[in-house]
Amino acid sequence: MKTTLCTLFNFYYLDKGLALYESLERVAGDFVLYVLTMDDDCYAYLKDCGFARLVPVRLSDFEDEALLEAKKNRSFGEYCWTCSASLIRYVLTHYGEESCAYIDADMLFYADPAILFAEMDERGASVLLTGHRFNRHERYREEIEGRFCVEFNLFRNESKARALLDSWIGQCLAGCSSDKDSGSFGDQKYLNRWVEENDCVVETRHLGAGVAPWNIAQYKLVAHDAGKGTWRLFVRGRETDLLFFHFASLKHISRQVADIDLYRYWGIDDRFVVPLYTEYLQLLEKYKQQVLEKTGREILLKSHPAFETGERSRADRMKALARRLAAPHGLSHFFRVELPQKLLRKKNYIAL
Repeated sequence: MKTTLCTLFNFYYLDKGLALYESLERVAGDFVLYVLTMDDDCYAYLKDCGFARLVPVRLSDFEDEALLEAKKNRSFGEYCWTCSASLIRYVLTHYGEESCAYIDADMLFYADPAILFAEMDERGASVLLTGHRFNRHERYREEIEGRFCVEFNLFRNESKARALLDSWIGQCLAGCSSDKDSGSFGDQKYLNRWVEENDCVVETRHLGAGVAPWNIAQYKLVAHDAGKGTWRLFVRGRETDLLFFHFASLKHISRQVADIDLYRYWGIDDRFVVPLYTEYLQLLEKYKQQVLEKTGREILLKSHPAFETGERSRADRMKALARRLAAPHGLSHFFRVELPQKLLRKKNYIAL
């Protein structure tokens, strides 16, 4: 069965999107990746590339009245979150695919994602979700950001799954805020009770899926074959192959230096982290250079598009710290997470 995937990004995310596609070409069998291009320049670039297994979708062909209305009062990042559920429905409806998984563009696959399609079939489900699996000292983050991460959400083209998908789309259209006090945190918290309330929904049991900064402290390296691009990891008392890694919160300081924003926890395995991120950054650099040569334009994303960044005064930073310490779990979070992050800060920077 064909593995059908979809994602979305704009011109300034091309390096990540192209790296994602290359990883799929390397490890996946029969697959197709639909890409909702969030601007015309991205669409033109991908169309010109003519990839055999990548189908660019023009934003103007995708947007309907409800999405355009929601777009009026949302940041670019919030609007991307708003579109993710609708993109799954668009692929299922417009292209008639049997199933489709939304995936984030800032990921790489190290094994065939068909594994997760097979798991859904074997468990008799029609929806498969990926849990955050937060590190032990940050499990309270489920209350803020949700139990599940919208990074690999798989839906079969059948009635129960489509009904849930339609409901989720309606919720995202009503609200998809980056404000952590909003009650939804983008498109994620709407999924919290799906497994318990719907017999067609499962959470993947594959611990090599959804490895990310928020759970990486649980993983230790067993073996890495650089030639084959495979990783063997130890987690929760057993070994697993790395299926995909989510390179979230990566920020480029310059073309040659990146802040990986990962060393927030004690016990992270440098033998895993350093080569993993170095290989990813080298791949991004290859595509940054390719885009520069083809278009004359530099792509250097320095912050997550869903969050505003900027310089803050010392007084503002102290007020923010006081609020965090006063919050539930605040003191524990400071000593177990923020303090190691500050002490290990230099390790967050990787230079090519």
